Amino acid sequence: MNFSNIKKVFKFYSLLSPLYLFGTFLGGFLVNFEVIVGFLFPILTKSIIDSLTLKIINWQAIFYLGFLYLLSLILMLIGEQVYIKNKYLAAFDLMNKIFSKSFFFPVKKLKEQGSAYYSTLILNQVNEAFGVLDYSYIRNIIVIFRMFFIMGIVFIWDRIFFLLFLINILIVAFYSEVINKKTQSYYSKGYEILRRAGSYIVETFENLHEIFAGEGIEKRKKGYKELTDEFINVGLSAEFIRARLDKLLVELPEYLSRLFIFVYGGILIASGKMTVGTILAILTYYSYITEPLYLFRSLVQVTVKLVSNFDTIFKFFEEAQEYEKMYEDGRILIRENSPIYSLKDVAFFYDERPVLKNINFEVVRGDRVAILGLSGEGKTTLLNILLGIEKDYQGEVEFLGNDIRKISPIELFKYIGYYSQQVGIFNDTLENNIILGREYNKKRLEWVIKELGLEHLRGRVLGEEGSFISGGEKQRVQLARLLYGNKDIFIIDEPLVNLDVINENFLLEKLKDFIIDKSGILITHKPNILRLANKIIVLMDGSIVGVGPLNELVKSNPLCKKIIETYLESAKELRDEINRK
Repeated sequence: MNFSNIKKVFKFYSLLSPLYLFGTFLGGFLVNFEVIVGFLFPILTKSIIDSLTLKIINWQAIFYLGFLYLLSLILMLIGEQVYIKNKYLAAFDLMNKIFSKSFFFPVKKLKEQGSAYYSTLILNQVNEAFGVLDYSYIRNIIVIFRMFFIMGIVFIWDRIFFLLFLINILIVAFYSEVINKKTQSYYSKGYEILRRAGSYIVETFENLHEIFAGEGIEKRKKGYKELTDEFINVGLSAEFIRARLDKLLVELPEYLSRLFIFVYGGILIASGKMTVGTILAILTYYSYITEPLYLFRSLVQVTVKLVSNFDTIFKFFEEAQEYEKMYEDGRILIRENSPIYSLKDVAFFYDERPVLKNINFEVVRGDRVAILGLSGEGKTTLLNILLGIEKDYQGEVEFLGNDIRKISPIELFKYIGYYSQQVGIFNDTLENNIILGREYNKKRLEWVIKELGLEHLRGRVLGEEGSFISGGEKQRVQLARLLYGNKDIFIIDEPLVNLDVINENFLLEKLKDFIIDKSGILITHKPNILRLANKIIVLMDGSIVGVGPLNELVKSNPLCKKIIETYLESAKELRDEINRK
């Protein structure tokens, strides 16, 4: 194991709770107490055998041997409980840390990485990284220290045997260095492929309807097979290298060393220079010396495989620390008479292509501002800036007099009631889907459920992504969240989409009643939503091309006029067609 990997192991330990880490190591040492005192066993055995050759029973040595075995068994039973408990607590404590710190990450980054990435990180990679707290790691630490005592004893008995043992130790060191260099890149690449495969699976099953409609099953199968084939090739390359090194640097030296011990030991016994008990002790010590080789072999393999896991975990915490620092002083200080939103010379580029250009406007108390524009005009980008999700813009954006770049979305949403066009439903009851993490207010919850006609869903689990309810019911749940939160400031993004006319009109009236005494922003291109606003901002080609009340813009702004006229013409054509029939 090279030094950089050892440093990474200790860096990983530093992420864990000191209490749980100590408990895990304590339990591991107790479980391996037999290994700690193991160097005494061959000495006691040697004494017993040499006494037997003189037809004497060494009861004292037998008593000590039995006592050590019994003590080892008792401590192993105690240590097992301590080890298992603390390792589990340490693992889940780290998982909770990662999950909690994920909320500091920009939403854009979370979306770019994908939910499968973070799920794999928390549930799989952290779990696998805890291989460095396995018995074999703790045992190997003890075995390495024990090795020094053994080498001292063997040095006293015979210098030739000492040299043989030293050669085997050097082989261990050489083996670990070679296998690390030869296989680490393969294992790192393999884990990266597994993460991609995880994202591919999630993406597939989240879009089954589109795959069925687009006759894309075979294509998805082919894509997944390509990923698995790539993983197999990488994995086999690493395992073939490991197998060859095992034969050359593990098995061959062991065969030759044991043969040498028998031949040279036999000569020493025959010449009366060494006893049978001593040779048996040396054979036992040789197995103790070679034990680290086997442990180290598995240890090196595990560590090399886990280096990519460590790197991913370390990268996560480094990024989390940066985002936490970014938002350290990110509390909102409400400044008197400051506008709710103030945008000055805001611009945004995507791959050098301008999406927003020279955006300037304010939203003050009492304003219900509608952002109007066709698809692809920059409305979504502007929304993400207003919500603190997109930070890579030019210009200045302030919320209640605070630089929005320095405000975390967590803090921002304490002041904003948000209605998203993408309705996220949790696999939980209706009530929990409405309340979410806010304070429970029974009276208000009952009023919201009754007001929006959701009584039939009381106590029901709504299913994953709301699979047990209709699209209209999802919209009602989304509006219920807005009403229950009852924030003074709102941002509403394309509300009431994909609804029938009756349901849309019903919910539109409820939305109108809610926002009438509040301030905020509506993003829409639908005329019936536009009439809820007292000021319209028209976006076209990423620029503001009109500002004012709806009745004025219909006359003066070509885009606004076209949208309203198209809507009215469609309604007139439908009415005329019905009348003709």
